[in-house]
Amino acid sequence: MDKKILDKIKKCLALAKSNNANEAATALRQAQKLMAEHGITGDDLELSEIQRAEVFGCPAQTPSKWVCHLVSIVGEAFGVEAVLMGKFKGCDVSFIGPGSQPEIASYAYTVLYRQVSADRTAHVRSLGKRLKPSTKTRRGDLFALHWVHAVYAKVQKMAMSERTCQLIETFKEREFSNLTTTEGRESKTNKRDMASALAGRVQGRKANLHHGMSGHAEEQMRIGGGA
Repeated sequence: MDKKILDKIKKCLALAKSNNANEAATALRQAQKLMAEHGITGDDLELSEIQRAEVFGCPAQTPSKWVCHLVSIVGEAFGVEAVLMGKFKGCDVSFIGPGSQPEIASYAYTVLYRQVSADRTAHVRSLGKRLKPSTKTRRGDLFALHWVHAVYAKVQKMAMSERTCQLIETFKEREFSNLTTTEGRESKTNKRDMASALAGRVQGRKANLHHGMSGHAEEQMRIGGGA
């Protein structure tokens, strides 16, 4: 669908709200004419407000459980949905939602992913040198999972209207095929791994994210220090 035509129709519809009756009537007729000429419906206009922002997810085609949870909490915080897409090397995340929210969500995910990855790496390096690589990986993943859980406890969710949810589902059906759900890759843990879980939760409480984009105060979010 031609974006220029959509933008022109939206502009006409905005002018149709003018207090000037003649201007409003002219703009409305122009919008209706363009919609008829190009076969554009009201649903098409609403759907055009749903955007998609793609960002690097992680270096594994099958992401760990902590990555899936991080994607989920970012989606809830910004009122968007996410689709994980496996690539030749790693996977990407597509955040889907209205307006600029997907772009902001992708930024937030990138910032938090870098923080948890750096903290996970530092934790793994602090483990005993005699441990098997598989044990270090398992404990590193457990650390990261509880790091994400700690962040989740501080995130304020952004509710989506039923109509927005419907539009996002329509967008997903149009853009993707054979979508499935996943909880992510998870290793079995034991009692000796619990110190890593506690360390992750403590470190996650220190995570912070503060950003503003396009100068809009409502597009700011803080996940700051504190218990």
